[in-house]
Amino acid sequence: MKVRWIICVLIALAIHIVWLNQSSLTKKLKPKVAVPSVIVAEAEPVLPPPARPTPQTKPQPPENPVKTQPQRFRPNLENRETEKTPEQEENKPQETKLHRKELAKTAPTQKADFKEEIAAYRRQLLAEFKEQWQKVPDLNTTIRDLALLPKIDRHFGVKILAYSFVDSKPGPPFVVFNMDHNTSRKVDSFDFSSFSNRIKDRMLYTQYRKKLQRARQEYRIDSLMKVIGLVPIETDHYFAAKQLRAIRLAEARLDQVSATNGHYEPDGSGGFNLIIDTVLTTSGRTIPVQDEELRFSVVAKK
Repeated sequence: MKVRWIICVLIALAIHIVWLNQSSLTKKLKPKVAVPSVIVAEAEPVLPPPARPTPQTKPQPPENPVKTQPQRFRPNLENRETEKTPEQEENKPQETKLHRKELAKTAPTQKADFKEEIAAYRRQLLAEFKEQWQKVPDLNTTIRDLALLPKIDRHFGVKILAYSFVDSKPGPPFVVFNMDHNTSRKVDSFDFSSFSNRIKDRMLYTQYRKKLQRARQEYRIDSLMKVIGLVPIETDHYFAAKQLRAIRLAEARLDQVSATNGHYEPDGSGGFNLIIDTVLTTSGRTIPVQDEELRFSVVAKK
């Protein structure tokens, strides 16, 4: 019994000695990890983030005209041209400026050929969109030279008409203005059948308001009156075809477009072209387009 106890004590001592030696050996063999010295770097100057390009916001439409006969008329909104700031000039779509020089190379030099090219292009355009001309979004146009507005109206056959408000509704008497002879006549009825349902608000312009004021005094009309421009059906076909062509050039679908924006330019032969500049989508995106009639404009030929 004593011998067995002594053997157990010796085994326990041996195990303890081996454990102590192993711990010491592990410490010797473990590599030393160098602790890096702390480096304090000088603070770099904080630079402001680069300026982001100004996002293209949805253009605000001009003040809406008084809604008259909503079941018949749809608006054709127009803006006065305002003085552009340098920032606005910089943000102006560059595609038009770049391509005008290229398109000008193909501009005809003879007036007869020039008129024929315009007529041929428009015939092709009207035939292409013959079935769709009534399915167009709003047309917003900018008048860059207000002095040319009566000439633009005469060129496109726009009939200037003033009407009274009877019980808050448009009605007689009507005043029809003859822009060629600067005259007017008062009538009790007016035939709208030869005009489209696209109207132009002419109360925005001083020369038309003055004509209305003189007519009211001449015919002793006390009721509130408004001046509009009625667009002939054939002219409306042209406007609509230009809109539809611009939407196609913008690679957009008609149901994705809320409006098209444009302006008028002289065509070099006594007339004017409607130039579509941008297409505005329902999501607020503005897409610049290269109007094909730029090559028929005076600006393109300069």
